[in-house]
Amino acid sequence: MQSGLDLSTVSSCRAAIYVCLVFYLGSKVFVQLFLVERAHAVRYRLKRRREDKVWLAFVAIIVLGFGSITGVAFAYPVANLASDQKCRIGLPTKVTLPLLVYDILINVGLTVVFVVLLQPLLAFPKLWNLPHITPLDNTETGKDHFTDVRLRDRDQALSAQSSLELTTVNIHPMSHASKDPNVNSLRALVYKSLGGAVAMLVPTIVNLGLLFRWNGQEP
Repeated sequence: MQSGLDLSTVSSCRAAIYVCLVFYLGSKVFVQLFLVERAHAVRYRLKRRREDKVWLAFVAIIVLGFGSITGVAFAYPVANLASDQKCRIGLPTKVTLPLLVYDILINVGLTVVFVVLLQPLLAFPKLWNLPHITPLDNTETGKDHFTDVRLRDRDQALSAQSSLELTTVNIHPMSHASKDPNVNSLRALVYKSLGGAVAMLVPTIVNLGLLFRWNGQEP
């Protein structure tokens, strides 16, 4: 826009801030939704989205929190032509500070939740050997007592199996877990996620910090 329209008029300068807001806030929304989906993907086999309280809570935070900040940003943008006829755009302090605090909290929060949900998988899982359950005969054997025992044993085994699906055994990191390639891959994913969170937050803090320093009027 600066090369094509010169941004030397009030209308083009105001258009510049709207284009900036669409791309900047839009990218933030997509990144945050990606982080929410990443946290949900850890246990997507256990819960659907509408049953996942973590997913529902963070989607509500994005819609309500970020939606409110976005509405104020579009309602009160800064687009001024100074005496040198150069366009200066930005956001007022009442938008910059909430946006900075919100962005930091949501990125840190979603990264922490992702790491916490992955933590049980970082322990080497024990292979549980449950007794084989044979189907009951339909023939009448006259041994009701043994049939009741088999039914009871089957129910107990199924109950134990369902409870153990969500159970892991904590073993020292330097034991068998460190030799498992899947666990090592998960650990690498955790470190990459932490590095990615820092990489996303640094430019956000610098950008909004400079915007705050210039009182919302960035050349």
